[in-house]
Amino acid sequence: MTGFQRKSFSIKYLGCPLYISRRKKTFYTNICKAIVQRDLSWKQRRLSSGGKLVLIKDVLSLMPIHLLAVGSPPKGMFLALEIVFAGFLWGLTDFGSRFHWIKWHDLCRPYEEGGIALRSISDVLDAFFIKFWWNFMKKCCLWAELMHLKYYRGGHPCLDDEVRF
Repeated sequence: MTGFQRKSFSIKYLGCPLYISRRKKTFYTNICKAIVQRDLSWKQRRLSSGGKLVLIKDVLSLMPIHLLAVGSPPKGMFLALEIVFAGFLWGLTDFGSRFHWIKWHDLCRPYEEGGIALRSISDVLDAFFIKFWWNFMKKCCLWAELMHLKYYRGGHPCLDDEVRF
């Protein structure tokens, strides 16, 4: 009567998976597939290492940003994406993947610490969680005020009643 179709979970809303059970890597395969397809479209071109770094920094690492801002993907997805990024950066030969001269974690360090300032996906997720916590503590929106009233109740939401001062 209403025109709505009945679907089973997991469904997508604004590109983000909605699910009932615990988070699974399979719920986030679409973003991984989109990044791999973009990566494969560039592998046919002859790009310098600097060009590959620019594409990783400005395109590939920004594709999952919306998903990270509204959800909490499993860490297995981060590892899979970083493997794709590293494979794109170092390249492949007919005999398999090339030797990775430096760890991905070390590449994500700032220039001053010897890295090349790539953004680690887990660090971006941590930044979003800190922003989430800041909005909760400052009551910046209606949601934060509601959660404050429900969970805060005059003390710190992470502390038990016995530990509060």
